[in-house]
Amino acid sequence: MTTTTRTFVDSLGSLLQRFCTDSFFREMTGILEQMRTTEGKALEKAKDVQGEELSLIDNSQLEHITAQCKKHLRAREYYELLLEIAALCIRAGEFVKAKDIYTSVCSMEEKSARLMDLTARAFTKRAEINIRQSEWKAALSDLRQAKKTYSTPRNLSGLAHVESYTGIFYASQGSFKESYSHFKKALALFEKAGDEAMVSTVLMNLGIVANIKGQFNEAMAYYQRALPQFEKTGDMSRLPEIHHNLGMTFLSKRDFKQAINQFDESLTYSTKLAYEPMIGISLLGKASAYARYGDHALSIAHTNNALRIFRKLNDHLSIADAYKVKGIVQRDMKNLDIAEVYFNTSIRLNKEYNNPLNLGESFYELGLLYKAKNEKDKSLDALKKALGYFKAIGAEHDITTVKSEMSLLAT
Repeated sequence: MTTTTRTFVDSLGSLLQRFCTDSFFREMTGILEQMRTTEGKALEKAKDVQGEELSLIDNSQLEHITAQCKKHLRAREYYELLLEIAALCIRAGEFVKAKDIYTSVCSMEEKSARLMDLTARAFTKRAEINIRQSEWKAALSDLRQAKKTYSTPRNLSGLAHVESYTGIFYASQGSFKESYSHFKKALALFEKAGDEAMVSTVLMNLGIVANIKGQFNEAMAYYQRALPQFEKTGDMSRLPEIHHNLGMTFLSKRDFKQAINQFDESLTYSTKLAYEPMIGISLLGKASAYARYGDHALSIAHTNNALRIFRKLNDHLSIADAYKVKGIVQRDMKNLDIAEVYFNTSIRLNKEYNNPLNLGESFYELGLLYKAKNEKDKSLDALKKALGYFKAIGAEHDITTVKSEMSLLAT
């Protein structure tokens, strides 16, 4: 059994003990153990059949567990349990199963006012997965449905979560003016609701926007306000995120040693949690730092490990970002034709899934590639495209960098 599966199974066991009576828990686990034992004995006789390792979901017997719980738990307890299980699935990178669970809660058979807050939570969390997978239309639909449900009756904390995810929705597409507005609304609502942990989460998101816009000191200030609260509460789900974001700011400032330290800190927490999405993006952060640092071998190794996770998660934009990093490494290794293929693949994916920030970055790197090939006109054309994307999102630091490079080419 893999580390991720073991962590998931252990966490699931702790979760079931919270929701189930001792007698029901013992009865259910006893039946599941009998199922494992009888199948194991039967399989011993099938020596000539090559078996494959069970998936995380099959290994944890999740389908059987939820079926048994539906029969024994009251409606609210059952759907609350499903939401908690879906959160475990997200951490383990089982997005398909998590989305299935959220969909079942969104379309629950028991339609009553006292359960509507659970359906709203499911819509909000399903939107999070859709954002990660660049399913923009589905994500926006879920967010609108969640907002409508939370509005009657007015649920401050729920509405704040919707505003926060709406901010992430727009930030993921490079619409930072809109994202900033929604993050500010979320911040005000969480402050009014007295939710200090979520106040810190929104501050972290504002730091991400500030970093992308090139306001590095402002980004650091937001992170420094958020970090003590996460450390105080021991919020293991947020600590890897904020250390990763600190790493991204150090990377933007070209302080590669500090960036790698922060990515390692993030990986320490996310590995303990078996938090697959964060492991992937922090590995890619390290790969980016090593690419800039000139350690090609480590950059390629970390990028390949990150790509395996992104493909499992169906995370198109992170895959595109990984190809950009591979292009940078191949360009530095003087494999210019290979680098061009990687940059063009990154550009194609970013166009397909509408990410102007990554498009700007990939066109900028492509411009530097053409410069290395002494193809001045192609270089200027790529840099002009990069400049257009950076201007569209207000990435001031990147705008200055591209203009400086274009000026050098013009001389």
